[in-house]
Amino acid sequence: MEADAELQTLYMRPRDKFPEFLAKFLRLANEARIPDYRYKIELNRRLTDKVKELSLPYIGDDKTFDEFTAYVGMVVQSLNANAREAKRRNLNRSSRNDPHTDPPKIINSSGSAQIDGNMRQGLMDQGK
Repeated sequence: MEADAELQTLYMRPRDKFPEFLAKFLRLANEARIPDYRYKIELNRRLTDKVKELSLPYIGDDKTFDEFTAYVGMVVQSLNANAREAKRRNLNRSSRNDPHTDPPKIINSSGSAQIDGNMRQGLMDQGK
């Protein structure tokens, strides 16, 4: 019954990799002797709320467990890709707006600093 207890505490976290999570679920469900017809429902219970919501069309009786897990895998992959892209955009945005970053300077032939076109435009936008 150890597998049953572990299965009861198994829930997917947003950053979990679905293939590993699914493998652990399948191992525990098998050891806990969960009937095959309950796998889809039991797996769905353990998904994140967002994944459950997006996977709703595939939880119906007309979809097999394999179809359901394939769809869930695509949903998780898409959510992770979107999260990475949002993080990348936020990093780019914050680095542009960070007052602690020194603007790029170009040194001219006389040795004095000269601002580049982007810096010049930024200063013009600020009215300086």
